[in-house]
Amino acid sequence: MDRETCRKMIMSEDFIDFIAPVYREITPEEAQRAMACVQSMDFGFQAVYVERTLTEPVSLEYYRYNSIPNCYQLMDLQAMDDAGISVVQSYPTLNLQGNGVMVGILDTGIDYRNPLFRNIDGSTRIAGIWDQTIQDGTLPDGLDYGSEYTEEMINEALRSENPLEIVPSTRRDMVHLSPVLRLEMPIWNTGLSEPPRRRLLRW
Repeated sequence: MDRETCRKMIMSEDFIDFIAPVYREITPEEAQRAMACVQSMDFGFQAVYVERTLTEPVSLEYYRYNSIPNCYQLMDLQAMDDAGISVVQSYPTLNLQGNGVMVGILDTGIDYRNPLFRNIDGSTRIAGIWDQTIQDGTLPDGLDYGSEYTEEMINEALRSENPLEIVPSTRRDMVHLSPVLRLEMPIWNTGLSEPPRRRLLRW
């Protein structure tokens, strides 16, 4: 199935998605007959998008529990504070700088221009953005919807007078940073002379 058709199926409310293991490989012929779009995922799974009218009602009566995707909302970090994790992470003498750590964030957006997400030299700490709300940019490798903005593109945008013309992805709500993105803030608040070294990927 061509990528544009698959993208329309993924974005349409007339199609529903399921999670299937890759050992049950769906051939292109099977996908064509079922009018389904198949996207590869990590950890041995694939996403399958099927027309709603061709499937049984989405319930455990017809499908396995792990085949029905869950809808997650923004994460509250209160549990980290209550467990003392935030304090340990931000304690200066432990020197927890995040070397070699990549943090993947699922959120409603990220303002890559915010100083919190930039290195001392002004370059970005963000390794890449996959904005699923923008459909006219560069498709991510192996995926048929959304737009990908690489670290190089973000740095180019930061050097320009009009960053959003190069990387239009940003937070839809500019009033505050979500609790998810505050994951990156505690080490800076300790007064350390340099920002955390862990890097970000935003979906």
